[in-house]
Amino acid sequence: MEVEAAETVFNIAEWLLQAWNWFSDQFVNTSNFVIGLLPDSPFRLLDYTPIQPYLGILNYFFPIDFMCSTLTAWGACIIVYYSYQSVLKWSNAIE
Repeated sequence: MEVEAAETVFNIAEWLLQAWNWFSDQFVNTSNFVIGLLPDSPFRLLDYTPIQPYLGILNYFFPIDFMCSTLTAWGACIIVYYSYQSVLKWSNAIE
């Protein structure tokens, strides 16, 4: 009787360990997929613009690289906000 109880506890513990490993693997796979969907840094785009050779001179008077980077980040945030809001409206979570 004690042997059966010990085997049952062992089987339950083994099943819980397998379930934990499966859930953790799924979490890692999902998080890697979501991170893979995210774009690269928008601040790298200024290195490939036609004004890049003159950027140092222009930045002396106007911080164009900072303004472009900030505008890009702000625009990305606004797009995410409105996308999230439209999904919530579509799912009738908000009015």
